[in-house]
Amino acid sequence: MNLQPIDLPSLLRAVIWPMIAVVALIAFRRPLGVLVTILGQRVHKFSVGGFSMELAEVSEMKTQTLDTEIRQLDAGLIPQSGSTAISQLLFQLQTERNHDYITIDLGSETSPRWLTSRLYLLAFLITLIDRPICMVFVETTNGGVRKRFVGTAAPNRVRWALGRRYGWFETASAAAYATVGGVYCNANTLTINPAGGFQFDATTGVLVEWQVTQVMQSFLQSIRGPQPIPPNPEAEQWVPLNDGVSEHAKWVDGSRIERLLGTDLNTSSVMLMPNQTVDDLGGAVLRQQARYVAVLDTDRTFRCLVDRMAALESLSKELRKQTAPVVSQT
Repeated sequence: MNLQPIDLPSLLRAVIWPMIAVVALIAFRRPLGVLVTILGQRVHKFSVGGFSMELAEVSEMKTQTLDTEIRQLDAGLIPQSGSTAISQLLFQLQTERNHDYITIDLGSETSPRWLTSRLYLLAFLITLIDRPICMVFVETTNGGVRKRFVGTAAPNRVRWALGRRYGWFETASAAAYATVGGVYCNANTLTINPAGGFQFDATTGVLVEWQVTQVMQSFLQSIRGPQPIPPNPEAEQWVPLNDGVSEHAKWVDGSRIERLLGTDLNTSSVMLMPNQTVDDLGGAVLRQQARYVAVLDTDRTFRCLVDRMAALESLSKELRKQTAPVVSQT
């Protein structure tokens, strides 16, 4: 019998690369289970352990609607009909899938910008369209640092965190949704109006604009009224608006967001040093746990958001390329 010498380098290549691929897929099995579609994003090439990968910087949706239609204290005080900027925002969220996050600037301790009620309302409206967009919270510190990163969260997590803490928000939103849907109370009995009901846009599949407006205004009207007079303990739970009207809410800052959301607040971040570019952060991003990782300046100012899962998908593709020649020879 004629024995052929063993080609040790070829044998090692045939064994080691599949082992590396298996280990990597096991380590990253959870994030790789979700395929990420990246549209209109800036992509950075970097290398980890000899593998070429892509670091995707996700796109922010910038809009003034949050200020004019939701955040401002007089929002919804005047009854309106027809389309409003808030319905346009929801339409934008539904149709422009290349935007992955919105920034919520909480302001500062001396100049807060968001009420708990308005933040709940925004999160509630976004959940109605089932859009997987990320909310990025930033604030201004006492030292004057603007856009200091607080954390990120999904709208549905924000909605339920606020709803659990301030139960009247859930009551008001349920009542507003039911009223627009044609439910009304008649002699202490709930009745459905046959001529009413929800109307959905044929293109987007979400509520038509005027019904979105009605839901928002009905919710705000339900949580407004005369402010309780001290020493009533409820007085601190109300914020004065205009013309003697107050809103059952509190101002939001970074500390309150952290307390409300708890573990639902994602604080995954990487620091961008002065001599670095986003391209240099690949390894640091992969060591995080969440899908989205914030890129911060040294003073923790929010710079951008990157998609860690997209980077892991890029790694998976590179591993498949490396193992493909070995598989084809067996």
